[in-house]
This record gives sequence, C-alpha cells and structure tokens, in this order.
Amino acid sequence: SICTKVTDLHGGKIWCESELGKGSQFHVLLPAGAGGSVDPTAMAAAKEEKKEERKDDALEDKANKGQEKAAEDMQAAMGGGGETNLIEEAKKAVAEKGKVVLIVEDDATNQQVLGSLFEADGWKVNAAKDGFEALDWMSGNTPDAILLKVQMPQMSGYEVLD
Repeated sequence: SICTKVTDLHGGKIWCESELGKGSQFHVLLPAGAGGSVDPTAMAAAKEEKKEERKDDALEDKANKGQEKAAEDMQAAMGGGGETNLIEEAKKAVAEKGKVVLIVEDDATNQQVLGSLFEADGWKVNAAKDGFEALDWMSGNTPDAILLKVQMPQMSGYEVLD
C-alpha cells in the first residue's frame, strides 16, 4: 500500500492491532531528525516502479482510444452518426408507430410528470392509480411499455406482476 511504501522509504514501521468488538488501532513510527533520511536505494526503486506504472497507464490509454475508434468506425459503417442519431431514430419510430405506455403510479403529481415526459417523446399515455386499475386496463389492452411503481397501497407492483 502507499502508506507502507512511504513508511519504508523513511525507515519507519507501520502496523495494525485489531481486537474483535473493540476496534482497530493503526500505528506509524517514523524516525525524527537527521537520522531519518530517505534510503536512496528505496527511493530509486520507488521512482522506477512509478515509471513502469506510467508506461502501463499510457498503454491502457492507447488501447482504449483504439477501441473508441473501432466503435466509431463500426457506427459509421452501419450508417449512424453516433449515440444521438440512434436516440433520434428511436424517437422517430415511436412517433410513427404511436407506442403506448401504461403508467401505474398512486401519486397524481408523479403520474402527470411521468406522463408529460412520455408524451413529449410521442408516446400515448394511459395511467392507473393502483394495481387493480392497471390489471383492469390490461385485460383489454396491450401496452408497449409499463412503468410500474413497486410500493403502492392495497396491491404492490410485485403483486401486479404475479
């Protein structure tokens, strides 16, 4: 660990004492004064280790950039311009097909907020104030998506799913 390395570089000691039910104590002893100088050999080893870590980080960054480039190339080959283009295509498909969502939410304000978000993206919104109302509506309809609250009085979202 970092603490162990720093303590070793300064010629100190680090340890932990732990007792179940009482807790842990961490101890660090460092020499004081001129006698506590940093060991040059240990310092050189630490610098070399840090240099190797930087090389590894640089290689990892290069690999990540290569993966990003490959993903962009694949997206371009598929005719897309990135994530935004896919989102726009999904919104267009929803608007064309008139997707239907059932929002099952016992709080009227939450129901309105969620409904307006779906409507803004072209969804036809149906709302139910509880699980019984939702099951009744679904007996004659099939929504494309259901937003179902889990914790509701009388019948939970889990019970609706059963």
